[in-house]
Amino acid sequence: MPKRAARAQQLGSRQSSQAKGKKVKRLDRANSTQRGYDRRWRNARVGYLRSHPFCVTCAKADRYITASVVDHITPHRGDQELFWDTDNWQALCKPCHDHKTATESHQAPS
Repeated sequence: MPKRAARAQQLGSRQSSQAKGKKVKRLDRANSTQRGYDRRWRNARVGYLRSHPFCVTCAKADRYITASVVDHITPHRGDQELFWDTDNWQALCKPCHDHKTATESHQAPS
């Protein structure tokens, strides 16, 4: 009976931790609580999602997907006034939020 082929990892090639689905800790970034995502935010988030239960991006395409993320339309970058401005919030599903965030992070800062 033929032997199973050796896995790439066993041969010495290593995948990045991102490719394995693990989060990479950024040393240049404050933790979520330090960035303002504390108990007050969690409570505000729950209330907002109760009032806005569907992803706004999906709803524009006539798909009614439950939102799980309260997104800052304009990234607040630590500005607490913009952080708490409810006119700057939108309800998104996780895939839509991840897509928006990835798109924004590849754009040049203004």
